[in-house]
Amino acid sequence: MQDLSNCTVLVVDDTEINVELLTAALNSQYRIDVAYNGSGALESVQRARPDLILLDIKMPGMDGFEVCRRLKNDPLTADIPVVFITGMNHSTDKSQGFELGAVDYITKPFEIHEVRARVKTHLTNTLAKKILETQNQILEQKFKQRSRELSLTQEVTIECMASLAETRDPETGGHIKRTKEYVRVLAEHLKHHPKFSHYLDEQTIDLLYKSAPLHDIGKVGVP
Repeated sequence: MQDLSNCTVLVVDDTEINVELLTAALNSQYRIDVAYNGSGALESVQRARPDLILLDIKMPGMDGFEVCRRLKNDPLTADIPVVFITGMNHSTDKSQGFELGAVDYITKPFEIHEVRARVKTHLTNTLAKKILETQNQILEQKFKQRSRELSLTQEVTIECMASLAETRDPETGGHIKRTKEYVRVLAEHLKHHPKFSHYLDEQTIDLLYKSAPLHDIGKVGVP
């Protein structure tokens, strides 16, 4: 089971009693931050990034819709899940919230068990997403490391075969090395041509450079 005790929930509501009710319902399970208006919510997020935001819609000044819009327009906060708190039950208001990127709604008056269940669900999803992203990063790093190892092995193998070819026939060995350089120079020139620019990046050019001698080595008959 996932440990959610280190998760932080930001409660944003201009009504003190609502803040007290939500805090009492959740503070035994999560860390709770509080803001009483839209600007305060944005400032709180900048100070400490929460894992979930419970956001009231109807607030003086900046309403919840505008807060959500600003959060979702900022790459640093766009992926924080927002659950709207509202006394409204109109489908148009809910549609607007979902269009802005909210993940859910909680309707006033609160049903505490529902609040706890919804918060737990969204925090569990958020934590699972973070774990998956971390695993993907680890796999990507391992893949890059393995690719570097294979590339190095290929390069060493080609250099050894070229050296063997040079030992058997110095002229052929020199030709193999010159071929590699010719291929690199040609590829570097062609990468600026519109016809080849989308294909010839640095990685492809390096691969062509390392692979260039294989054809000639085959001709030499190196055992």
